[in-house]
Amino acid sequence: MPLATTPQRHPWQLFASAMPLTEAQTLLTQLKKYRVDKSNLAPCNVCMLPTPHSMRVQRLRCSCTACTDVTTLEKCPWRARVLRCQLQSFVTV
Repeated sequence: MPLATTPQRHPWQLFASAMPLTEAQTLLTQLKKYRVDKSNLAPCNVCMLPTPHSMRVQRLRCSCTACTDVTTLEKCPWRARVLRCQLQSFVTV
């Protein structure tokens, strides 16, 4: 009986690290049209504050109509991840 294999995790490509919220929003508007696929809280690793606090982790998925017109059977593989510090509003994309 063959052993079940786990799928390979996709390596994330860093666009911007610990940037102010307004600049991050400008960057996100230049990406594809997206929707938030998953959102949760995790211990912060965006900023350098020594006090323990949380960050919001959002996983984005493509919702572009051009992608759905091209492929009807498969989902677009484009994804993004946004990490936002809850205290200082720094964002990593």
